[in-house]
Amino acid sequence: MNTQTIEHKLMEVQLQALTLELKRSNNDLISFAHTAAHELKQPVYNIIGFIRILEDIHKGRLEPASAHAIFQIVCSAKRMSTIVDNLLMYAMVGSSGLNMQLISVEEALQTALENLHEIVGDSDAVIIHDPLPTLLCDNTQIICLLQNLIDNAIKFCGNKPPRIEILAKECGTELIFSVCDNGIGIDPKYYGKIFDIFERLNPQSEYPNTGMGLAICKRIVERHKGRIWVESRLGEGTTFYFTLAERMDQ
Repeated sequence: MNTQTIEHKLMEVQLQALTLELKRSNNDLISFAHTAAHELKQPVYNIIGFIRILEDIHKGRLEPASAHAIFQIVCSAKRMSTIVDNLLMYAMVGSSGLNMQLISVEEALQTALENLHEIVGDSDAVIIHDPLPTLLCDNTQIICLLQNLIDNAIKFCGNKPPRIEILAKECGTELIFSVCDNGIGIDPKYYGKIFDIFERLNPQSEYPNTGMGLAICKRIVERHKGRIWVESRLGEGTTFYFTLAERMDQ
């Protein structure tokens, strides 16, 4: 065995060791996030519960400033609860095995819309879509993906009723899905940041969000060996694209 071959073998061993270490480190981080989120849930629920009890005890006797302070505490605790729930979802998407089965994306979309029926109704959102295919995917994660993208479109609609269009088209061996809205749009300079965890581009007071929805979407798509990206113009709406494997219609 010559020197070049030995060096090549040594590089292969080092690369394998580095890959294993990165995988172990990533799994440890996911496990930590999952455990931390679980540990945080109960204290958050306790805070909300005790504040509600305090509010009931002093109902009608609180000064406006005190009532406002209680309201802000409850809002903050609820937001923390939402963050914890999203952190659990993010950890679960990364750590749990994929339950791959032949699913109807059409039915997954209907489930996502049922989960969002309150905000869809409250916002007067119009949601249209082409017939969607049957694919080999994890049904729970695809529902979560669609639900987050639709929720995002409604949340950033601006001052007009949301109009969302969901399409799917074949492109070689994969399908390209698009979720297009008529919302406030995204400055192209932020395209590379919006899928980062806890990344928020707009003031929390105007557009409340945890900054985790699109990070979860990216994680789901990548676990399905797909890609996700965005195209947008400020004030003219946004289209999120993602790819999944070639359709497998029954």
